[in-house]
Amino acid sequence: MVFLGACDSEKCGELCYGDPEQWFFFVPRQEREVHGGKPSRTTTTGYWKATGSPSDVYSSDGKVIGVKKCMVFYNGKAPTGAKTKWKMNEYKAIKQDLPTSTPELRNEASLCRVYVVSGSYRAFDRRPASI
Repeated sequence: MVFLGACDSEKCGELCYGDPEQWFFFVPRQEREVHGGKPSRTTTTGYWKATGSPSDVYSSDGKVIGVKKCMVFYNGKAPTGAKTKWKMNEYKAIKQDLPTSTPELRNEASLCRVYVVSGSYRAFDRRPASI
């Protein structure tokens, strides 16, 4: 996984220029995950640390369709790294062959949303007002 401090068209494509607040990436599954290990979240400048518990992602009709994991980027080496304002949400889809079968995570790739915490809600995070 590569940490991007700025949107670089060589690494994230031209579409990222349309929204300066967030970037989306597909991250292929690492070899160590295939064998049941944890993914490496270290980079050349720091590391991503998971925060909180994974939460379910629901479809518009209320079915669980995936899992979301939140992470924060730290500069430096663990455990003495300095927390930054960079955050990442990692989304994994659920594979369910039959409606009665037990759901399991799809592991081909994760969708990651990387953004900088600004202190105000972005359009992506805003929820409709309850009626």
